[in-house]
Amino acid sequence: MLWAINVAGLNRAKIRDLIAYLPHPWPGITGDIVFSACLDDVSDTYLATYERGAWKYVSRTDLGIRRAISPPAIG
Repeated sequence: MLWAINVAGLNRAKIRDLIAYLPHPWPGITGDIVFSACLDDVSDTYLATYERGAWKYVSRTDLGIRRAISPPAIG
């Protein structure tokens, strides 16, 4: 986000446009963030905890949580 703000300035629409038209996934702390055509983050979700001086990342699979079922496509 800081990159987009530095490039676009404090203009919400320009920041959104920069992120919307990235030709590749956005690099995040837990891995690449993949945006859908609607700019929803469709990447895996992780829980981060700080334990014994280090960050620990836990996925839904690690916790035994299934993904929500997507709604049916319209049309």
